[in-house]
Amino acid sequence: MRARYHLSSPGTSTPYSYMFSYYRCTAVALCTCALLSNVEAAPVPTFNSTASVHDPSIVQDGNRYYVFGSHLASAWSDDLMNWHQISTAVVPGNPLFPDAATDLADVLEWSSTDTLWAPDVYQLPDGTWAFYYCASQGDAPRASLGLAYSDDILGPYEDQGVMLQSGMWGQISPDGTVYDATVHPNAVDPALFNDPNDGLWMVYGSYSGGIFIMEMNPQTGWPLPGQGYGTKVMGGNHARIEGAFIAYNPDTQYYYLFVSYGGLAADGGYNIRVARSQDPDGPYLDAAGQDMINAKGAAGTTFDDDSIAPYGVKLMGNAQFLSADGEPYSTSTGYVSPGHNSVLHDATTGKWFNIFHSRFVGRGEEHEVRVHQMFFNDADWPVVAPHRYAGETIGTYTEAELAGDYKVIHHGKDITATVKTSTEVSLNGDGTVTGASTGTWQLDGAHDLQITLGGTTYTGVFCRTWDTDNRLWVDSFTALSADGTALWGSEVAIPERSEPYTPIDLAPIPAQALAIGETLETTLYDRQDATQYVLEYELIDAPAGAAIGAQTGVLTYTPLLDQMGQTVTIRARAYDVLDPSLNAEVAFTVYVGAPQGTLQGANTFDAVATTGIEDADGDPTGLTARLSGTGTALAEQDPKLNLDTAQGVLEIESSQADFNGQAGVAEVSAPGRNLSDFGFTGTQDFVVQAEFGPVQDLAFIDQVGLYVGTSATTATRAGVIVFDAPQAYSAHTQAGTDVGGHFTTVVDPTDGLTVIIARQDGVWYYFVDGVPTHPTTGEADFLDTASDLTVGAFIITPLNADVKTAPLQSLTYQVGAGASSTTDWAQWVLLHFGANPLPEVAGPNADPDHDLRPNLMEYAVGSDPLVWDHAALLATGLVDGHVQLSFDQQADPALRYAVEATSDLTSADWQTIWSSAGEDNTDTEVTVTDSASATGDTPRFLRLRVDSVE
Repeated sequence: MRARYHLSSPGTSTPYSYMFSYYRCTAVALCTCALLSNVEAAPVPTFNSTASVHDPSIVQDGNRYYVFGSHLASAWSDDLMNWHQISTAVVPGNPLFPDAATDLADVLEWSSTDTLWAPDVYQLPDGTWAFYYCASQGDAPRASLGLAYSDDILGPYEDQGVMLQSGMWGQISPDGTVYDATVHPNAVDPALFNDPNDGLWMVYGSYSGGIFIMEMNPQTGWPLPGQGYGTKVMGGNHARIEGAFIAYNPDTQYYYLFVSYGGLAADGGYNIRVARSQDPDGPYLDAAGQDMINAKGAAGTTFDDDSIAPYGVKLMGNAQFLSADGEPYSTSTGYVSPGHNSVLHDATTGKWFNIFHSRFVGRGEEHEVRVHQMFFNDADWPVVAPHRYAGETIGTYTEAELAGDYKVIHHGKDITATVKTSTEVSLNGDGTVTGASTGTWQLDGAHDLQITLGGTTYTGVFCRTWDTDNRLWVDSFTALSADGTALWGSEVAIPERSEPYTPIDLAPIPAQALAIGETLETTLYDRQDATQYVLEYELIDAPAGAAIGAQTGVLTYTPLLDQMGQTVTIRARAYDVLDPSLNAEVAFTVYVGAPQGTLQGANTFDAVATTGIEDADGDPTGLTARLSGTGTALAEQDPKLNLDTAQGVLEIESSQADFNGQAGVAEVSAPGRNLSDFGFTGTQDFVVQAEFGPVQDLAFIDQVGLYVGTSATTATRAGVIVFDAPQAYSAHTQAGTDVGGHFTTVVDPTDGLTVIIARQDGVWYYFVDGVPTHPTTGEADFLDTASDLTVGAFIITPLNADVKTAPLQSLTYQVGAGASSTTDWAQWVLLHFGANPLPEVAGPNADPDHDLRPNLMEYAVGSDPLVWDHAALLATGLVDGHVQLSFDQQADPALRYAVEATSDLTSADWQTIWSSAGEDNTDTEVTVTDSASATGDTPRFLRLRVDSVE
């Protein structure tokens, strides 16, 4: 099997020089173009990209799936596994509403907010996309719910007006009575659904007076007149119920009402419930037969969870499968406050899906979209697979196959911030269950399950699912009790393996050449395909900008500006998780093109500078700027700076203060430099890097790192933040508020810390100890219009008064100058065309000698661009029935050569049979022989493709 690597250019990159030219001789065709090579991918589900969309509402358009959520966040997926972020916030330029602050000004003003809440998107019969938006005050149910249209699912949407409002204190509400928040709805969280006769309905509401349903005009998407707020189906007295979604199942002929109980935060106990009805507007009953209209808080209470917890079928809440002995991994991912779901039925496959957002154990408020397959048990209730969707299809199983050790989670009926963790049981071949719980189990038919534990019987299904924690396919089950409590089971994930083990054999990766702005992507793979291993991957030696997926082996490298003209080495390793002594390495080089010059500088601290901000002893540090707004209350001799030339560090102290201006920012020392010192005028690419020595004694929420910005309230930053452990972190600060906080890999600042922020071709890059760490709310484009930027180091300790110190070793700066650098290609042009030649004569695509060979091809094969020597460029021949191609290769590492072959000139199916780039390029004659025979009736054609990254 082979994985693929390819070159892609995010944003605007250094363009390729594409030259097409053909030469025919004994069935040979020659041309120049760009290089593409292939290697094989691993046969496991891949989760390479995630998205943050709170309250995701799913919409399918053709073969693509979209989710739309609060704050105008959105994402798309082609497989329901890998999600690609489209938008993240209510900001200018959001594709859904490019200027929501203006277009929806009345809505935002009514609700005293600057953001939007959970929407829904529905396609009307004429193809128009209807976007149901809402906004709410947040701490009160003063809300608006409106409608916008677009011809494109991704907008831009044009507002059509408000259909419902709430929170009109002391005034008449839409139902003709004075608004009462304990009875009337909070007009948010709309979700549209159809009945079997194509009637259109909307369910909505959050907390306050409960969940309501209205009948809609199926042609326009507006409510039918005379309904007021519609029909209440559950909730009231500020009970914590929201995020309603209704799906009709034609097989069971029930409408299923999904809601979320509790609070959405990590400590809120959010959990997903369901009830059902034979009519769209209710009544909705739970598995115990209780009418959900009674699921409400007691009179006079607020957030009365105890009164509503007994109602509704609880499908899932906080849950974590703990690691079991013998499993590959000793840690596991747990869901925290999963909720506000939507449902999708794929009519083609018959599969049902539950789409929700979730927080995670140990990751604070960071959340992502998750999709789990959903089934219906014998009692016609939905049950949710215990693991995220990985492309699985429920199958036919035998009791012998399913018997074994399982981890089980009892979800219960409570609303709690406690994470329900797994215990272990054995499903024995004789139908008994032993272990932490005892009872019986049986397989009915192909995959239906009946299991009794502790005297409670659950009915559900078995399905083979992908254990993401352990990266193995496992048997699993999901079931419900008669009163509506969920039980999940997942087979203990122990890989089948026995000695002798096949050695891991990583496929080699050839030398590469990249241009600034390009990204290399390749997948490490074991050529032996030894399935007994559970492999992880790591970088052993790599430049900034390189990263590897620990579980996928996908290696990416985006060169940074300060690497231009260098050949860098990337070394990676694959190892078996259960026995790391079983491992293999692969190494390759990458030449980074140098199409422009740079202006650069650095500040180090092994000597007293002649200028700059003075430390506590009056010694100049060489740093001449602070982020505006910081340090304004500090003395001229900064008491928070200590220049220690013996150790080569500038110690930056911090006590209780907050970088984004919430507290104490006037006494934060955030020293650095202005990029204008290095020729920056606002438009150039740049790379800045901070090197810290060992950072000790950081406490909860303390941060150390590198910033780029114009003031303490307008900046972007990256570094380390402390939760349970120090983690790589990045965030934007806009209008004094942190947004887009991204917490990633655990890092250890006690052995030093390297932080890089770069902007290249409009794309911002963030690396913390080599780990890509990009804020979740997109680019720092709010800084792109600044004519100057301040960059520097910071340390903040928001929550405790203990003094902390960050030992800064160096700050380095590199700004693109835009001028051409002296490359091999530039020297060749100077030699043949002189200084300042016309591009139409000396450019890579020009052909001044009219021999049908552009200059770049002439350069790549060592010929004279001013002499008509078409036939001399390449030699061809036929040897023993195989076509050969010979040419003189040049040692320029910026060139990429490829010889490709085909039997059909009209086909796009050209196969690479030889390639070279980077350090593999040498001054030598190259002869490439086609492995396929050209005898008989099958012709063979070869072509040479060349491009330069400079």
